[in-house]
Amino acid sequence: MREDRSKAMAIFGKHDYLLRFWNDLTPEERQQLVDQFTLYNMHEIDKAFKESALPVKLEGLEPISEDHYFVPNDIDENIMKEYWNTGLEAIAKGQVAAVVLAGGQATRLGSVEPKGTLSLGFTDCD
Repeated sequence: MREDRSKAMAIFGKHDYLLRFWNDLTPEERQQLVDQFTLYNMHEIDKAFKESALPVKLEGLEPISEDHYFVPNDIDENIMKEYWNTGLEAIAKGQVAAVVLAGGQATRLGSVEPKGTLSLGFTDCD
């Protein structure tokens, strides 16, 4: 049994935490675990995981020019009210829509895909 576990530890390497319940498994279950583990290229998976934490190089991005955004606290109150009312009128006429989705997966929406890939059911965006 020790020899069996030693072989498994050599196979699992730094992923030996997967052997935590090794002694509770039947010989068939142990073989299944080893077979499943060896289906994957753990070196590539480890590499991808490490790379996912690295910052992405955003090439070709430029700052947004000041005439394309505003900071609400920096705008005169009357102008802000005008923007607000203009926006409400456009929404009421069906001319504008806004969808805000936080980052992450859409599991609460019943999907396993990232939220940005979800269809919102719009067929016409004129």
